[in-house]
Amino acid sequence: MTTDKQIEANKENAQLSTGTKTEEGKAIVSKNAIKHGLLSETLVITCKNYGESRADFNNLLTALINEFNPSSPLETLMIEKVAIGFWKYKRLITLETMTLEDCFNDFHFDDTFKNIKTGLDFEKLSRYVTTTEKYLLKSIQILRDIKDENESKE
Repeated sequence: MTTDKQIEANKENAQLSTGTKTEEGKAIVSKNAIKHGLLSETLVITCKNYGESRADFNNLLTALINEFNPSSPLETLMIEKVAIGFWKYKRLITLETMTLEDCFNDFHFDDTFKNIKTGLDFEKLSRYVTTTEKYLLKSIQILRDIKDENESKE
């Protein structure tokens, strides 16, 4: 059981740790949970070794909107899902390429892939690729089905 003295000490210690104060510090800690960006709620990621552009994502979204010409909010939502799926798939391929390039810089031809220590689990990466491909293809199919249904109503 926690004593009154421990509770009081905890309250005093809590006053010493109130988080970051500056905008710069807040911007840094807001990205603490981002490890690889594959499941990130932050859609566009920039870090010292890798950078994505919000403008590139917006260009992709605009291109998809122009291609599919949405006629309903549901179609627009599905176009956004397709754009997100494409974006994450592109990120995965880039991550895979960067990781393999790092591996091959230290690769000796008498080694096997099983012996490469990369810090990235290729099995997990493969699952992410497969999941993202399925998400992307399913979103495209649903979008096409909705488009066909809406066009048949007109």
